Amino acid sequence: MFNVLPHNFKDVIKKKYAYRRTILWMCAGVVLECLYILLLVPSYISIRAQENDMVVSVAPQTVTTAQQDSQTAQIFKDVNKKIALLASFPSTKYTHDLVSEIISLKGASVNIKEIMFQSSTATSSTVSVTGVAIDRESLLAFSKKLESDPLFDTVNLPVSNFAKDKNIQFSLTMNANISTN
Repeated sequence: MFNVLPHNFKDVIKKKYAYRRTILWMCAGVVLECLYILLLVPSYISIRAQENDMVVSVAPQTVTTAQQDSQTAQIFKDVNKKIALLASFPSTKYTHDLVSEIISLKGASVNIKEIMFQSSTATSSTVSVTGVAIDRESLLAFSKKLESDPLFDTVNLPVSNFAKDKNIQFSLTMNANISTN
């Protein structure tokens, strides 16, 4: 029946249907927005209730802040006492300082295999060094360098280490002064 109508009437009817579709979509949009707002109301109420609870719970905490400040001050005093106690101890050389000193003195013709430390007292420790020297002269030079170093008090290099001429496996012990004062 729509095909029987003249062309200008068809255009008028198409425009009316287009207006009705637009109104229908707008109404659907308004309904969806109202539904969206209705679904947000419980969340809004819940958030407001949580906010009020937080305000009520924060009020007593302001009273305890003064107590926390005094506790914090006491903790700082205790830590400062402990730091002062630690500062009163004499400073000492660390193991890595001793190792780096021994390695710096060894020279290219001496290979160190093992370094062992044994603390004797608070200011000294016994150091044992084992390794391989290319010849007697390099082993003797290494021993002399260790003896001349103020970090090491006594260096004990057994005579039996000089039995071979080349590729000498050696073991020496020394007392290290680990106090820096």
